[in-house]
Amino acid sequence: MPVVNRDTDQFRCEPFFDSYRVALKGRPAGLTIVRWRQFAMDVDQFFLGPRKSEGWNTAAHRLGWTAEELFGPPGCPEAGAIWRLEGRSIVAVTARSIVVHAGCRPNCGVVAKPCIGGMS
Repeated sequence: MPVVNRDTDQFRCEPFFDSYRVALKGRPAGLTIVRWRQFAMDVDQFFLGPRKSEGWNTAAHRLGWTAEELFGPPGCPEAGAIWRLEGRSIVAVTARSIVVHAGCRPNCGVVAKPCIGGMS
């Protein structure tokens, strides 16, 4: 289950912390427990990042991502990018996508920034 220590003052100051809390407040109706747990682990990976000093959330904030683009509701074309990680490891965050490790393939995959309101 989640590995981020959500009780530290440092974590409370992180970009997207309020969205994080809302996203993990409760499992959406119709979502399996397995999928909900995977989302929670993906969210934690996003906040832990490649270094202890900076999570992927900080990079995404700096690059102009919005909370809706990251945490938007599952099950729709505009689902937030974190919902679409599906357990894949984040390699990098760019202004338009989250680059993920594509499993046993030698290359990487991409989770594109969702098109919210007709713009991305």
